[in-house]
Amino acid sequence: MAQYIKENVFQRKNNYTVLEKKIQDFEQVGYGKYFRKIQKNRYPCIITKSLLILLAVYEGFYLEMGRSIPFLLQGLTILLVIFCFLEAPHSISKTFNDPVFLWWFGFGIYSFLSALLFVGITNNLLNGIYKYFSFLLVCFCASCVTFETKKIDWLFASVILVTILSCYQVMFHGVSWRNSGYTVVTMGIENNPNNLGLTMSIGLSVLLYPYKKKKSWLWIICIIISLFVYTVIIYAGSRSGLLCSLVVVFFSTIAIFRYVFKNSKHIILSTVVLIICIVSIVYFGLNYFNSIGSHNTGFDRLQNEFKSDAYNGRGNLYSIGINLFTNNLFTGVGYGNFRNYANGFFSHSTYIELLACSGLCGFVLFEIPFVRMIIKNIRMIGGEKSKGIGYWISMLSLFFVSGFFGIVYYELFFMLILYMCLSDSRCSTMERKE
Repeated sequence: MAQYIKENVFQRKNNYTVLEKKIQDFEQVGYGKYFRKIQKNRYPCIITKSLLILLAVYEGFYLEMGRSIPFLLQGLTILLVIFCFLEAPHSISKTFNDPVFLWWFGFGIYSFLSALLFVGITNNLLNGIYKYFSFLLVCFCASCVTFETKKIDWLFASVILVTILSCYQVMFHGVSWRNSGYTVVTMGIENNPNNLGLTMSIGLSVLLYPYKKKKSWLWIICIIISLFVYTVIIYAGSRSGLLCSLVVVFFSTIAIFRYVFKNSKHIILSTVVLIICIVSIVYFGLNYFNSIGSHNTGFDRLQNEFKSDAYNGRGNLYSIGINLFTNNLFTGVGYGNFRNYANGFFSHSTYIELLACSGLCGFVLFEIPFVRMIIKNIRMIGGEKSKGIGYWISMLSLFFVSGFFGIVYYELFFMLILYMCLSDSRCSTMERKE
């Protein structure tokens, strides 16, 4: 008994010694580093990333089918904020100082005040601003988690999940959508073909971009899914989706060749094999698309509407937007108020919507982070912290092109991805060693 008591006392002394050592470490290295050191593999991290993925899938897939679950978005957002504070309390200050958050927060405040002066308080304004700041709060939490973990795996998982689910829904349970005299197929009555095309293009960017851990069997799976992605773009008859996907393919092809030159021991042989593979994929892909195009009106729309006279409807919306901008140069006509001047239609362009609704000042506030990140990424090319820089340049190019055909900040899924493309938290993931 005496021996047992002696051993327990000795064990407790050791425990106190370990605790004192931890306190010393805490005082020496500071709160931030110590907190990261003792908080590995935490449940809040897993839950926070899961909530982000769930939000992305709910907004990017479930709502687009025309379905909704009351108060789910608000409930998930509240849970996300709680677990974000548990997971990354010391990364909050970094996120507050992130330029994209500051500029976009300023854009929201300015848009609200300018609309308040121009049209007064309306339900349309309050709902629009509430929705925008809710989306920005989700983006803020996502940035906090990324700053903390220096990983952005949750974003890629979200994109792949939404892409695969959308492909399945369109190909097996698609809904007819009347568009410019053609009957195309989308996910649901609320799913605009332009949104579907942009979703597919974003998914394609993740599927086709090379990285070291991407084995041969995974490449085969990604190429097969990519063919389904292009099938969905054809079913939807999305011109914007097709153009954006071509941007993705262009940058992905460059990245693949760079990857081969950098990592292959037999560069000439690998290049020849790669060219043969690409030509074969293009050949069989075109034959496949021609075979499905013979009985698909979406294919007919893509063939016939890449003509100058096929853009009259969208051109009229652009003209209305430009007229609204020139008449209200600095303030615009109020956040989300464009459709009141266009028979209920949106402008179908991020740039036109910004200029018409928020004026020149709002346009500058929203677009400054975009210009800043392009310059920053170009400067990082070839540097020590350039891991994956090509992918993010391709994503910025994709969103630049898509801005002419859709409005990214009215949809959480698109706004979240664009925010992470522009955020310094995303740049912090490139500082990790391979």
